[in-house]
Amino acid sequence: MCTLSEPAAPSGPVQALAMVSAGLGYLAACDAAGLGTGAQAEALIGLEQAEAKHTAARARILTAFTAQDGYQADGQFGAKSWLRAVTKITRGAAAGATGWARRLAAHPVIAGALAGGQLSTSWARQICDWTDQLPGDHRADADQILLAAAVGGADLHDLGALAREMIERARTGPDRDEDGFNDRAVWLDTTIGGAGRVSGDLTPACTAALSVVLDGPVREGRAGRYPDRAAAPPRCTRGGVSAADRRADAPGPGWPAGACAGPCRPGHPARPARQPGRPRRPRGPGPGGGL
Repeated sequence: MCTLSEPAAPSGPVQALAMVSAGLGYLAACDAAGLGTGAQAEALIGLEQAEAKHTAARARILTAFTAQDGYQADGQFGAKSWLRAVTKITRGAAAGATGWARRLAAHPVIAGALAGGQLSTSWARQICDWTDQLPGDHRADADQILLAAAVGGADLHDLGALAREMIERARTGPDRDEDGFNDRAVWLDTTIGGAGRVSGDLTPACTAALSVVLDGPVREGRAGRYPDRAAAPPRCTRGGVSAADRRADAPGPGWPAGACAGPCRPGHPARPARQPGRPRRPRGPGPGGGL
């Protein structure tokens, strides 16, 4: 039967990792159904705390590893590529790990809360997202205020209201240098048979614009609804602009500048639009040598 107890402190990192592996392996193989709901709840709470501590520990060690160029010993050019090659994780997971390292370096108060198991990983991410909207000299205080409220029993709705109040009070002008794009990215992984899987962290503007593009064909139907191709909703194209918008030399509807960069469909670059009234370029000599 599984029981929770406080183990002795490890003497070093090797012993600590062995204890972590042994403890998680034990919980993964124990008779979970025979624990009873009280012990199950205790285990779930403990596992969330363990995930928070894991996030803090990985970020701390990865920051030191990156600063010392430890990845070069394995022939890699960066921490992300090292994580993918050596730890066998996906590109998105590697980006997430390095993102946490940067995030907690900028939010030491939240890093300490995670290391102490005071805050879940998801709540920590949300608090960081809120306080990132504040000027740099206000973030540490805001992190401390929101952490104290969370530890004191505030729920996520209350924390959000408090964060919005702080943001409104601190916002005296447009944000000139803290654009929040350091933690924004999109990853495309190709699966079996050439299918794809997209995941990422988007700005609110990009999320709204992408929703308009992707929801249009779903609402109207996929086949037989658009006999006139020009009547179809704009698809996700290079730079987030439809072909019709490029021909009109105007930005796409709902797509703010810089919301989506690069070709959204790899291998399908956008073709330059032909100018109205301009004749098509001859393709070249035919099979008989004539034009």
